[in-house]
Amino acid sequence: DSESEYLLKVKAVDGLGQALEKEYPFTVVNTRNGTLYTSEVWSGEHQIDDTVIVPEDLDLTLAANTNVSVYVSPDQEKPIALIVEEGADLIHEGSARYSVTSLMDEAYWQGIILHGMANVENLYISGALRGITLSNPDITTITNCELIDNTIGLHLFGTSPFISNSLFRGNKFYGIKEDSNAAPVVRDNLFGNNGFDYYREGGFLLSSNEINHIKNENRGNDQE
Repeated sequence: DSESEYLLKVKAVDGLGQALEKEYPFTVVNTRNGTLYTSEVWSGEHQIDDTVIVPEDLDLTLAANTNVSVYVSPDQEKPIALIVEEGADLIHEGSARYSVTSLMDEAYWQGIILHGMANVENLYISGALRGITLSNPDITTITNCELIDNTIGLHLFGTSPFISNSLFRGNKFYGIKEDSNAAPVVRDNLFGNNGFDYYREGGFLLSSNEINHIKNENRGNDQE
């Protein structure tokens, strides 16, 4: 499991008003389940075994090339997700990969649910019910992501991000699904072997080529 390094500052004042301040470094094993109590930095290999929640006013930072694996045990009874609450932030540096090490049923790995902020780029997410669920309209770009072998790659609720240079492959139902008046711009993405490449609200099932014609800003989407 990855660890976070912190610095504890202690200040003592004696009866004469003389102050002494010292700093003590300490290490904390990062969260595998439950709610973060402080901002954390995940790096290297990190495993979660139940839902992790990033609450308001805290940050979760993923160092470059972090691999977060999701362990789903055979007797898992409830879904697992990485949830970024409103007012929280998911930050990552470089390429951060998300994968599943033991998946009995894709319904148990819910993917990343973004109510708060995140820089959604260079993410690899697989084996989830929804790779990314996005409901925060302030997230305006999704780029250089790989959403592979999920039930739904990217699910948008009422948001209109610019989606570019990403790969949607092998998603059982849809590469991208829009709901609640979502209206993304979809440009220069690759699609392959999805149930349908794109679900447009109202029940329209579109191929990568048809995505290019639903609005003027869309172009460059193609099959692998």
